[in-house]
Amino acid sequence: MSNVNLSETAPTQFQDIGGVSLAYRHFGKEGAPPVVCFQHFTGTMNNFDPIHTNRLAQDRPVILVDYRGVGRSGGEMPDSIPATAADIIAFVKAFGLKKIDLFGFSIGGMVAQQVVLDAPELVRRILLVGTGPSGGEGMQEFTREVMEIVNRPNSTEQERTLDLFFSKSPTSHAAGKAWLKRIAARKLDREPEAKPQVGEAQLVALAKWGAIPATDRYGDLKKIKQRTLVVNGKDDIMVPTINSYILQQHLPDARLILYPDSGHGSHFQFSDEFAEEAARFFAAPSIDGGADATRKERHRPRTFDEQSGADVAVLAAGCRPSLRPRIAGSPRAETIQARCARLGHKTQPSRGAAAGRSSEWLPRTDYCERGRRETRLHGRSRWQSCPPGAAGT
Repeated sequence: MSNVNLSETAPTQFQDIGGVSLAYRHFGKEGAPPVVCFQHFTGTMNNFDPIHTNRLAQDRPVILVDYRGVGRSGGEMPDSIPATAADIIAFVKAFGLKKIDLFGFSIGGMVAQQVVLDAPELVRRILLVGTGPSGGEGMQEFTREVMEIVNRPNSTEQERTLDLFFSKSPTSHAAGKAWLKRIAARKLDREPEAKPQVGEAQLVALAKWGAIPATDRYGDLKKIKQRTLVVNGKDDIMVPTINSYILQQHLPDARLILYPDSGHGSHFQFSDEFAEEAARFFAAPSIDGGADATRKERHRPRTFDEQSGADVAVLAAGCRPSLRPRIAGSPRAETIQARCARLGHKTQPSRGAAAGRSSEWLPRTDYCERGRRETRLHGRSRWQSCPPGAAGT
């Protein structure tokens, strides 16, 4: 599949959401949760980077969808992010999907956040690129620099896009030109450019989204429990990069990537690197059995070492550690034995230790006959009660 350009050949289809049809393209390997992708300000499905979508399609279904009124989607573009998100939720349900991942770029990242807030049960993971939170920094309107580029006379759309999405360096501009060439490769079944109504409505929606509330400015972010990856360039002039940091700081389970010498379209500039990061993010197993866990992961008893961040799977039948690296020589290697000796308890070493296996990279668990166990990683320990009937009880 890696040698097939599905992004270029997948046909545009249509899904009715109550009298209005949304245009979409659907391709990729079945089996994993599909990733539903939302586009930037006035952008259509044409603008998704085939390097990204083809890489994701190797592992999972990819669904590109145009908002109401965009491209060949029917109706008119809504003038608020919540209304746009409501359309997307209706689309997902009409499609019959029960669990999805989201990939939103720019205004698409705002739509993705609202979808999670309004239908959290549908969403497993979120990828947010070049976007910001409701009430973020400098998000009520575009800066003077941006508007000067947008309204620059005697300039082409491609020239304006390069200045808006990429840094001023020759390297960044060269990467931007390569991206423009990639998204122009699809010659048939392309979407028409956005009508003026789309831009006007989206400007109103952005102003509403960027309005700073009187209280609890970033309170909604705390409600988004899904694992999230936030990505941006070093200097995004369209959605200031500080907003990516704000997202990472306020979302409960977020990671942040900032690319150097880049702007709003950093993921287009570092296309291959970003594609692999995105694929790893969506494919990575859950470490805590949470909402994004697969059924197999969710039903596997686990414990989590809060001090060290170690992810230790435990088999309840025997209270044994998983086949992960174990530390056999940490500074606190004798803690459980010493503590149990003082109390007159017998101890049982982990299976790996008893077999003489050791590694400086793996957690190690020892058991006490009184139903306690100690898991150690990098010299830190955590005591927990063993399940009834487990080793040492």
